[in-house]
Amino acid sequence: MSTGDFLNLHPSELKFPFELKKQSSCSLQLTNKTDQYIAFKVKTTNPKKYCVRPNTGIVLPRSVCNVTVTMQAQKEIPSDMQSKDKFLLQAVIAPNGATNKDITADMFNKEEKKVVEEFKLRVVYIPANPPSPVPEESEEGSSPRAEDGIAEKRSSEKPFEWFSDIISGVGGYNKFCGWVPYQADVEAEAAAAVELWICDSILVANFHGFALL
Repeated sequence: MSTGDFLNLHPSELKFPFELKKQSSCSLQLTNKTDQYIAFKVKTTNPKKYCVRPNTGIVLPRSVCNVTVTMQAQKEIPSDMQSKDKFLLQAVIAPNGATNKDITADMFNKEEKKVVEEFKLRVVYIPANPPSPVPEESEEGSSPRAEDGIAEKRSSEKPFEWFSDIISGVGGYNKFCGWVPYQADVEAEAAAAVELWICDSILVANFHGFALL
């Protein structure tokens, strides 16, 4: 914010999102901090490039006036995204009850015992579409997307495929043990499956007349 005796001006510089072949606009807020009528006028070093609305006006006592500055569509990207364009806003005390029709160029002439407040503003270009941030890699050096792929691959594996081979000689129970449960606690499922296999093995052995040592 720029502060003067008559006005407060926000912001203190004009920031335009820059994109080729597209217009861009920004706003100025003028706040009258006095109990008097304040007349203002906006000038630029490159009038063909910018449109200011309103470029002159009256700010009523203790009130706010908004000014819109529009940059015309540009065909070329400026060097280093830097601009040499500048703006000048002048403000003077106007007669009470003054309107926009009462503003003249002579009101802003610097004469003896006449205060003309001035604000100088520079133009700043900012990228219209800044690049998106790159996801940070984990401590192992792999990206979150890669880790998700590994986790998905591991979850698709069948942790109990080996179990049906172990008990392939236990007849019809082979199909039951070859079923793959999908539970969060893999170790608990493995322990339950081994216990079931031992019990079934004892029953089968007793049926055939064998004793398990």
